[in-house]
Amino acid sequence: MIRHLFLFFLLFNTAAFAQKVKILKVNSNYFKHSNVEGYQYLHPKMRKETYEWIANVRVNFDTIKPNTLQILYNKLYKKSNKLCANAFRILASNLYAPKKEKFIEIGIFYLNWENRNENKELFEANKIYMFGFLGHHRRIEGYKISVNDKKMILRELQYKLVQSKRGSVVKLTLGNGFKRDNLKVEIENKMMPKYFKFEIYKGPFKRGLISEHEWSFGEMLVQVLKKEVIKI
Repeated sequence: MIRHLFLFFLLFNTAAFAQKVKILKVNSNYFKHSNVEGYQYLHPKMRKETYEWIANVRVNFDTIKPNTLQILYNKLYKKSNKLCANAFRILASNLYAPKKEKFIEIGIFYLNWENRNENKELFEANKIYMFGFLGHHRRIEGYKISVNDKKMILRELQYKLVQSKRGSVVKLTLGNGFKRDNLKVEIENKMMPKYFKFEIYKGPFKRGLISEHEWSFGEMLVQVLKKEVIKI
């Protein structure tokens, strides 16, 4: 089992961006489930008897490029499944430290198949998260957006949180004129949080686009990025 963990993190360490991975703790007696699929962020209030801890690891970064966090998540998803893990949780992080001091520390777990919905339901809340550039801008301070016509800047490696009442409508806008993108979100009862990403596509047909991050990746971003709560 230790050999499998070593091979996992050896492959993990050869990802497309500079990083170092350190295994902090390992459960040498975890049960090896077969055909493990899916990947959920494990809610901190989830009942302990519904999941099994497998390992804790620490990932160190040299820098954060626009695709670094997505690459990390995808690699972790694939390799964790091979280690019989289908859930994870952020334990500690600092993406804003200088040079090689950037890090994310995570725990990986096996969440019982029959308890997946129970875990997901713990995230239900009238929350809207908005994410901009997941790297560093070279020329601009951030994306110009508006929430219910209130203008603001969505800065790099940060997110904005809007929490609204049930039945209200939140209007999101990115960009100006015919190049902009608009989206209306109606806040429903027991709604899963929405993790919206704002992107500007450059070139002859430059325009803004608002879409959604997958919820477990979105929740990872919530845990590691700086937050700004806004009122509308």
